[in-house]
Amino acid sequence: MSKSEPKPTTTWEIITPDIASTLLESMAGNRPVAQRRVERMAADIKAGKWAENGESIIIDDDGRLLDGQHRCWAVVEASKAIRTVVVRGVHPAMFVSIDQGRYRTDADILSIADGSTKTPKLLAAALRLLMWWEGGYSHAAFRALDGDKGRLLAIHGRHPRMIESMEFCGGARFRQLLRPSVAAFAHYVGRKFGSECDPDEFWMSVSTGAGLDRGDPALALREYLRRRHGDVNAANRIGGARFTSYLEAEVCLRAWNAHCEGASLAHVQVGEQIPEPYGSPKYDRRTHMSGKKLTETRRAASGSATR
Repeated sequence: MSKSEPKPTTTWEIITPDIASTLLESMAGNRPVAQRRVERMAADIKAGKWAENGESIIIDDDGRLLDGQHRCWAVVEASKAIRTVVVRGVHPAMFVSIDQGRYRTDADILSIADGSTKTPKLLAAALRLLMWWEGGYSHAAFRALDGDKGRLLAIHGRHPRMIESMEFCGGARFRQLLRPSVAAFAHYVGRKFGSECDPDEFWMSVSTGAGLDRGDPALALREYLRRRHGDVNAANRIGGARFTSYLEAEVCLRAWNAHCEGASLAHVQVGEQIPEPYGSPKYDRRTHMSGKKLTETRRAASGSATR
């Protein structure tokens, strides 16, 4: 930059919906809009949760918006102004160098917030399943939370013992059966509500298969997961749908519920309704244990006691 060229200026400004619209119209071009990101930021603005974190909107020396389109779209969608840092007078050629820093992942945020966790990536995945569960198993609501670091930290704060479940289920224990984050999620909610049952014993049985008799829910789950893991096609698609961590969580909860009910379980399958964990306020044995085509019989009174 020569001495005759003006230097960029940095100020705190109020960006109203009208100003945001003008800035958006000024853009010469930008990356496609991530609508979910806009909706999430707009919701925070409406709720008065906009964070004045010093991140800037950048405008070139011709008055065109270089960086900040998602924030501007969020202001327009929220119909509410925000206060933010604005940098003006940046040379247009600098656009290619903007946003070159590595994006902070959920695992990065958890590592910064809680340095004690040894597996932040797995912990983040397990916490996201908790977000899905707390949201009533709504995939639409869950997608709206995608990338929301504030809510991720909030749920971590509400469920600090998830780390213990993550440590129990981590490592190689479930590597050949299912995602460790799913096992940690199911272990955690089982421990949270299933005071009559022992999640450590159940999940250790699923892991090793030792001493299990036909009809034991732990064996039914283990065999199901082993078949799925051994079949490449089944590992990726179940009934035309990807076998996601959500479906893994569903079959785990079905087997866990049967275990706590003292029920014999020959087979476990994906059902029509995602179950609530045994002992939770919303648990209903009639709808939350049995799934489609799931074989279930009560153990005889003289049979094995409920674990």
